[in-house]
Parts: sequence; structure tokens; C-alpha cells
Amino acid sequence: MKRWFVLGSVVLASATVLMGADSCGKVVWADTNATKYIVGGAGTTTLHNDTDKAVFLPGCVTFVYEVKNGTDWTVAGPNRWCVWEGNVQRLDAGKSLTSDLFGKAAGTFRARYTVYRGCTDGKPLSQAGCTSEEEVFTPVFEVTP
Repeated sequence: MKRWFVLGSVVLASATVLMGADSCGKVVWADTNATKYIVGGAGTTTLHNDTDKAVFLPGCVTFVYEVKNGTDWTVAGPNRWCVWEGNVQRLDAGKSLTSDLFGKAAGTFRARYTVYRGCTDGKPLSQAGCTSEEEVFTPVFEVTP
């Protein structure tokens, strides 16, 4: 499905190309199960691979939390702490990966996934020879006291 945005008399193709589309409308994208959480509460975030090819994630850290500070986003920490980078996690075409999401502090957040392509399966990210990487973000969510 092709998406178009019309701005005045200029027609621009959808931003899905910037999100790693293999072909029109086929992207890697992320969402959360809610838009509001409480400190200490839990939810989930899901990364969807709607492309025609496998993508890869780092072996241990699936995503990082980012917090909004004014107009800037800063890293608030990984979804888990690791002692070794681990082998890349393969996410096959048409599959999704759901991870736990925790409201650790009050604020405005999003989850940022770094998604890789063309990696050698079964190797640590530093040795997997990935051919490209992209950033995929969840929609913004609030954590309140």
C-alpha cells in the first residue's frame, strides 16, 4: 500500500522509506501496549518486522529507553544490563518480538531499537559483519508517579 502526504501543491512519498522499507509499505516498526504507565508499573513493547527479509538486534540489549528533556531526547538506559554483547538476535520476516517495558521514573519516554541488516547469524554484533543499521522508535509514552 502506498502512502502519500500532500503539502500545498507538492506531493511527497511517505516517510516509510526512512524507516527501512524493503518495498513500499513494508517496514520495521515498534509500538507499546499503552501510552501511559505508572512508576513501578510494567507493560510491553513490540518490534514488528513487516519486511521481506530478516533483521537483527544486538544480542543482549533489545532497546534503550529515551527520555524527553525539553526538545531533546537523551538515553535513559538499556532495557537490561549485560556483561557480554551476546550473539545477534534474528527477527525473521513477518515476525514480531515483544519485550517487557518498565516505568522506572516519571517523564516522557520512547523506546529506541537499533535494527541491523545483512548480519551473519550466530555471531556477536561486533563480528557479525552487518551491512546497515537503522533506528526504530516506539510512539511516545508517559510515566507518572
